Amino acid sequence: MLEKIFENSQVEIYRSGGEGAACVVTFSSLRERTKCFAAGLFQAEKVPGFYFIPKSDHWWQPLEILDGVAAVRNAIAAGLFRKVLTYGTSMGAYGAATYSKALGASACLLVAPQWSANPDSPPHEKRWQNEASSIIFDRDDMGNQIDEGAIKWVIYDPHNEDRFHAEKFGQVKRTELIPLPYATHSVPAFLLQTGVLKKLALSALSGELSRSGLAEWTRPVRKKSSAYWLGLSDVVAVRHRRWLSGTLARAVECNPTDVAARVRLAYALIDIGKPLDALYILNVAHDMAPKNAKVLRGLCRANLKLGRAVQAVDSIRKALVLNPKSADFHFMLGVALSADGKLSDAIRAYDNSLTISPGYLVAIDARDRLLKKI
Repeated sequence: MLEKIFENSQVEIYRSGGEGAACVVTFSSLRERTKCFAAGLFQAEKVPGFYFIPKSDHWWQPLEILDGVAAVRNAIAAGLFRKVLTYGTSMGAYGAATYSKALGASACLLVAPQWSANPDSPPHEKRWQNEASSIIFDRDDMGNQIDEGAIKWVIYDPHNEDRFHAEKFGQVKRTELIPLPYATHSVPAFLLQTGVLKKLALSALSGELSRSGLAEWTRPVRKKSSAYWLGLSDVVAVRHRRWLSGTLARAVECNPTDVAARVRLAYALIDIGKPLDALYILNVAHDMAPKNAKVLRGLCRANLKLGRAVQAVDSIRKALVLNPKSADFHFMLGVALSADGKLSDAIRAYDNSLTISPGYLVAIDARDRLLKKI
């Protein structure tokens, strides 16, 4: 049973009961407004827990968060807990690390953690720019806020941008870096699909987590994870592109309901001249997720390759209904309208794309080439 113990304008905090002298404090991540991160796992194991849920994607910067931290710190003291594990992934891991000292953490389980989401601070992260643009990072000081005395396990994929954050954490005392190749930024999905997530969390709680142990658990089962094949495909796309469609096919085979994997496989098939196969895969994805704009964009591209301009226009218009501010979707509409012989409409679509993104070079080039034809 979860009980709300604190709420203000920036955060909600819930508590679950349990047994023992150890408790967990988890922080929910980006775009998560309702779920207590990992609450189900710890409740099932009867581990006492405290769960922070953000009310916006504020990267735990508002001053009001400290009031919630103080409330939990008092509850921890009242409960006489001798061990405190903070835990989160991505933005949640940022919270788990940055408030570890304030919470009196004895250990931190940091999954795909970010040292900073501020693009102006090292390691100059760019993936969260939309969220970062509306945040004042006046309390972004991981080096001083993280608890050097706590044991810290950093789980990350060494093949993506997370490695730069891991390097920063690695400079902090008592930090063990645990690489998990091809897990992508969605490390929890990889761990869940391989059946290792529970082992990871409980071994961290007991203080027994190790790099060798996690490798021993994941290596025999990682090929069962669609997240693993998607992560591997990112590397294959750069180094061995001829294997890309086969790698992505394995991801779809592992998880047939993974719409994102189907879209990526379809694009790979289009690139090697198999648009009909791509169209079939995208139609299945569309049946699963009829309002997925990326699926509709893929249908536009596959239909264009098959010479079906009318169907391509229809698909990308539906995508624009879902995301009217996408410069790319307006550009694709221009391509489809041009293929359908509607050149004036295509130019307007390119202009719309450039209104949203004035420096969009492919739209500039396409529009200029089309103007020469009229």
